[in-house]
Amino acid sequence: MLVPGGRNMDMATVSDEDLLRRFVQERDLLLGYLRLLLPVDQAEDVFQETFLVVHRRVGDFERGRDFGAWVRGIARNLAMKARERHGRLRPMPSEALLALADRALGEEEDEPEADLGALRDCLAQLPAAQRRLLDLRYRSGFDLAAIAEQVGRTAAAIQVALSRLRSSLQACVRNRLRTTP
Repeated sequence: MLVPGGRNMDMATVSDEDLLRRFVQERDLLLGYLRLLLPVDQAEDVFQETFLVVHRRVGDFERGRDFGAWVRGIARNLAMKARERHGRLRPMPSEALLALADRALGEEEDEPEADLGALRDCLAQLPAAQRRLLDLRYRSGFDLAAIAEQVGRTAAAIQVALSRLRSSLQACVRNRLRTTP
């Protein structure tokens, strides 16, 4: 496991306190992941709920496993429960996008940031208007109607545009990963 500063950490010797500290240090990454699933305010609530579950169950974590994947699994389950409590919120991102987010956030040493780098490159190639739509939806957590109002389009047009953007990003990342040596 990598810790801030790039030092490797032997999972067999990592204390529960070290894991909780790491959880807090990676707050922004986990919140970004949760914002794929939930509106901003609910993502914050689920983040806090995730911390409580991780804190309570950190002793159950099997050393040698991917801590980030374990935490994201807990967060995803809590997000699904929050979605059920609040009814239909926003369309769920495709499983492919969630898998890409999991891989980009993962720490598997055989895939060191290749996915995340490819995603960043693909995002950088998008026109500013398309990046703005993605930012409004996934970083700011606006619903389709609010985005439509801001950009002067219909909510249906925004939904179609975001769907196409997700598909094109997925294809772009896949192509970049195929062509990367």
